[in-house]
Formats: sequence, structure tokens, C-alpha cells
Amino acid sequence: MKLSRKSILYRAIQSSGSLALVLVFTGSFSLKNFSLAMIAVVALLAGLTLGLTFLWQYLVWKNYTFSIEPDSVKIKHGVLRKHDREIPLGRIQNVDVKRNIVQRVLNIAQLNLETAGGSTSEASFRYLEIDDARDIQEEIRSRKKGENMEKAGETKKEKQDEPVYEITDKEIILLGIASTDKRVLGGVFAAMAIFPAFLGGLMESSDLGALTGVTVIFTGILFFTWISSTVSVILKFWGFRLHDRGESLEYERGLLNRSEGNIPKEKIQKLSFEENPVKRLLGYSTLKIETAGYSPTQTMEKGAEAAIPLSKKSEIIEIANKVENFGEIQVNDIPKRARKRYASRYLIISLIIISGGFISNSLIQSNYTSLNYLSFILVPLALIASHLKWKNKGYGLNENHFVTMNGFWNRKTMITPYYRIQNLIESETVIQRYWDLSTITLDTAGSGRVIENATAVDLDPVELEEVKSEVYRRFQNSLK
Repeated sequence: MKLSRKSILYRAIQSSGSLALVLVFTGSFSLKNFSLAMIAVVALLAGLTLGLTFLWQYLVWKNYTFSIEPDSVKIKHGVLRKHDREIPLGRIQNVDVKRNIVQRVLNIAQLNLETAGGSTSEASFRYLEIDDARDIQEEIRSRKKGENMEKAGETKKEKQDEPVYEITDKEIILLGIASTDKRVLGGVFAAMAIFPAFLGGLMESSDLGALTGVTVIFTGILFFTWISSTVSVILKFWGFRLHDRGESLEYERGLLNRSEGNIPKEKIQKLSFEENPVKRLLGYSTLKIETAGYSPTQTMEKGAEAAIPLSKKSEIIEIANKVENFGEIQVNDIPKRARKRYASRYLIISLIIISGGFISNSLIQSNYTSLNYLSFILVPLALIASHLKWKNKGYGLNENHFVTMNGFWNRKTMITPYYRIQNLIESETVIQRYWDLSTITLDTAGSGRVIENATAVDLDPVELEEVKSEVYRRFQNSLK
């Protein structure tokens, strides 16, 4: 089997992109300072480079072949140095099809094979005709299940059935408004770092107009960040559909960059329901599914898969129960003295900020003392924050699943099957020991540096021992 011939053109254009940028950047300088002969030489070299690029990509395509065997994927490639690779089907965890807007115009796609423990995709076929990519995707999945090619054909026909979830126009707009794209935030903070002297000069000024300017600038930055994040999230999850194929969940999403992938049910480690205050107020939630088998690098790239980006919480719970039958979500409160712990912490921080403001004012002899008195509003806000933090923490012992809930701004309710638990970790900080509180963490095979463990925070030590015993008992029962 071969890659698409269109891949020659697409990859050649990709490789020539940097050269084109250099020519555009230096073009005006060359016209002003170089002779006509020199410009002709540069143009000739550029044309020769482009020709060699196309020739190289043709040779790459010519020497790239692959085949899908009954128990493996075999790949042969290399122009100057030949490589033979064989990937056992049993190692393949996921088969993703991805297309950006240019690839969609050319009707080609990139197909990635991901395996357990690999630092990156084990193999990437760049680029196949879209129909061939989907056929190979179905064939690999079917052979992993031990099915024959006829069954693979039946599976392909099943792709036309109704999805178990499809995002609506209302939900995609609400998702964009209520979500935050961390990549956009990173870009905005990087842009702000370009103007430290300008912003610093305004901040040091005691002129009211300058302070107003700072306020307008930061308001504009926040508005731009929100709009950019909204657009980014909408583009990412546009046209999201989720299909239940029995042994796996298959999804497709994206407007400019279209992705198709699957979530093997046998690899599911835990479910996570996530809601920020806006989602909770409107009765919506996001369902994410964590799977095992990814390395730390893949975990950072993929994160937990968003099985349902946004829908009514009752509908999400109903769909999630079909994936992992956990029943109703019931959460027990943590001890009330934990609320006192949070209140003391926030009050201390508030007093430090208030005192720091008064001390700074006296040292620089500023005229804005009234602003320091306004900072006393932090005291009641600290008490409210401590209550909300306590209210949004808890745990539950279902018959077959352990439930944890943490967070106010992004509350996460995790559902962890007992049979997925690898280790129980009990811990307590110095402050927790003072308040006689402890934490229990459930470690699963999918937990990594980025994916969070399910954690029941600030439990009474006696209660924690009972929880540990009960979790261990139910873990043993789940194995039976």
C-alpha cells in the first residue's frame, strides 16, 4: 500500500515554506542593494532548491510502503537508508485520523498509530487519501478485535448510524463562552511580556489619566483573551459527534483541523465531570474520560479525552452510565473543621495583603490611602471563599466506584472503578496534622504528571481508615 500522490505536493510545499518566508523577508533588501545579476542568481538558487525539494519528496513517497497483516502493521521507508518496522496490533491503543483545512481541500488525511508507553505516535502515515485512511482505521480496529475483513466492512457501514451525542449550535456557543483555552492564555501572557516598560511607566505614574489608561489596556487584554479563547474552543469542538461502537467510543471534531479518534472502553481508568460556576449555574457539565497506556509526553499532548464537551448534566450522567454503570452520584461532606482551616489560611493571606498595602503607602507617601481601606473587603471575601471551597469538596463510596469531588472554579467529580485502583496513598501536611485531617489519593494506571489523581481531601483520620478498609474490600470483591 502507498501514500497518496498528493502527499508529494503537500509535503514539498510544507518544506518550502521556510524558504519562501526568507525570500519574502529579504526580497525588498535585495532589490535595493543587489544588482540584477545577483537577484537572478538568488532566483535561480531558489528555483533549484524548490526543484530538489519536490524530487526529494517524490523519492520519499516512492520508497514508502506499508501493509496491514493479520497481527501487525509493517512499514518500509527510507531514501538513503532503508528502514523496516513492524508494529504488533496488540500494542496499538488508538488510531486517529486528522485533517487541517488544506488537507481537507486536497481530500487527504494524516493517520496516527499510538501505542502504550511510546513517547510520540508509533507511526504516522502522512498523507493518505481520506477514504483509504478511514478504511485502514476500521481495518486495524477490526483486526484488533479478531474480526475478519467482512466484519470490517460491516463496521464501516455502522458509521452511518446515529451518534449517542452530537453537540448543538447552542451548546457549542455556550461551550466557547464558558471555557478557557490555556494555549490562548499563554499567548496573551507572552504578548504582555513585550511591553513591560510601557505598562510599568503607566503604573508608576500618579496621574489619574495614566491609571485610567492602564485600566483600559488590561480590560482590552482580558476582552481579547476571552474572545480568542471562545473562538479557539469553538473551532476545536465544532461538529463534535460521539459514537458508541460497543468496545470503544469514537469521536470526530474540529472545523479547521478535523480529528477522528477512539477511546477503548477496556482502557478507561476513570470518568470526570467538570463544571465551572457558569456551567453549574446553567445546569451543564463536561465529561472527560481518562485512559491508560499513554506516556507522559502523550498525556501532555492529549490530556483526558473530552467524551462530551458540553451538555445538560442529567443527559451526560445518563450517557456516562452506559459507558461505566456507576448509578447516582452521591457525595459526603468533609469535616466542618476543614472549613475553619481554609478560613484561617485565606484570612492570613488577606491580612498580609492589607498590611503590605499600608506599609507600601507609608514608604512611598502615596495619595491613594483610600484604596488601602477598600482592601478590607478581602476579609469577608476570604470567609465566603473558604465556605465555597469546603462546600465543593467531598467523596462517596458507591457499590463499584469511588467518587471524589474537588474545586470551585473548576469543580471535578471523578468516578473511579475499584478494580482500576493501583495504589492507595495516605498523606497529611503539617497544617493538616494541626487540624487533625488527612488526605487519601487513588492512584490508577492512567494517572500521570498532567492527569489528576482522584483525591479525597481533609478527612477525619478515623473516617479515612474506614474509607481505606472499605475501598480495599470492594477492590477485592471487584476482582471476583
